[in-house]
Amino acid sequence: MTNTHCFGAVRLARACRCAQRAIITTDQALARLRLGDPQSAAALLHACVDAASATGARVATIRLRRARGELRPWRRGGWVADLDDHMIEVLGA
Repeated sequence: MTNTHCFGAVRLARACRCAQRAIITTDQALARLRLGDPQSAAALLHACVDAASATGARVATIRLRRARGELRPWRRGGWVADLDDHMIEVLGA
């Protein structure tokens, strides 16, 4: 295996770990939401937006959008608007 292949494998492994971390963080945000802490959930989702954008992780992006949907009852909160703005700016969602 050449160095080019090794570097490619390392980059792929990093992207996979980042995507997996985004999925896990989205699940943590949903848990916080279900425990009655929607603002903490939104704060965690901000990190997911960045990770999903950096890796192009489709599954993470799908989960992120579903989690955002669960914040609908709090849509009038400024912190939800901040999350929406972040998602639009970074993901074009």
